Amino acid sequence: MRLHPEELELAKAYHRSRRFEDLNASQMHAIRERGRELFRWFKGHQRLHNLINPAVILLILVADAFSMLGLPRLILSGDRSHDPEWILFASVVAGCLHGWVIYSLTVLSLHEGAAHNLVFSGTGVVADPAAAPLQAPKYPATSRATPGRSRSLPAQDLLQDGNRFALTSAPPGT
Repeated sequence: MRLHPEELELAKAYHRSRRFEDLNASQMHAIRERGRELFRWFKGHQRLHNLINPAVILLILVADAFSMLGLPRLILSGDRSHDPEWILFASVVAGCLHGWVIYSLTVLSLHEGAAHNLVFSGTGVVADPAAAPLQAPKYPATSRATPGRSRSLPAQDLLQDGNRFALTSAPPGT
């Protein structure tokens, strides 16, 4: 990577010249109050949340099935089914729509699952997979194991024929 110190200095000077306007106390208070209000609404409507999310997931999967199966059938109906230009057009349209729909599913799962850790609210195996009974580990647990939770074992604990796997930074033979 090439570094350009003069451009870095220009960027730093520009950054110093542009001051970000801080929020005042009343604005921060209004944001906190609105957040608390929305959180109370969410806590009071968990069943609605648990109905909306599966409906959205189902809608996304139905849209994907239509984009891959139904739309090409509509585009290629009649005389167009053997025309290479129409086949290419239907493929591009179906592929683009499929990509957009799968992107939407990814964004939904990242937003709800990763950001909020809450695809389904409440308790139980569906809402909290960590509450599910743990299966027996494939490898013996070490003293560093957290009780009640599964974890991946460190590379030095994974032995095969008395030799370490090549997962550590140590050179072979050490």
